[in-house]
Amino acid sequence: MKLISCLILFSLVAKAQDKPKKIFSNESSLSIVQTGGNAVSESYNAETVNKYKPGKREYKAYGNYTLSYADDPQVEGIDTEETARNWQAGAATTLDLTDSIGLNTGIMYEGNEFAGYKQRENFDVGTQYTFIKSDKLKSYADFGYRYVIER
Repeated sequence: MKLISCLILFSLVAKAQDKPKKIFSNESSLSIVQTGGNAVSESYNAETVNKYKPGKREYKAYGNYTLSYADDPQVEGIDTEETARNWQAGAATTLDLTDSIGLNTGIMYEGNEFAGYKQRENFDVGTQYTFIKSDKLKSYADFGYRYVIER
């Protein structure tokens, strides 16, 4: 009996020393691209993704903004022209039911006049199946319903 209780205590101590999981994570980027030659273009992009996972739930807030200009220096009288302007901001939550199955909901606002809409609102609800989940790789698929309001 002492041997069994000693093994249980040892396994609990070994489990307690596991690497602590990240509760909050952030990924942000800012890029500026300028090209020259026959055509001159400038592109600006800013993006952020913030995740908070206190237990079986994961909360995510994200946003993106892109702006791009083009100019042809060979042609006189043509000013710099805006060629892209889009943005998106959203929030989502996922509840892990098992290690591979979860439920998710989300809302996203986006705008892209070059694609033909000034603002669009997306409401999502569905399930998520995770194929691979490790520190370096996460592969999953979402299956669900999206309701869209376009303005």
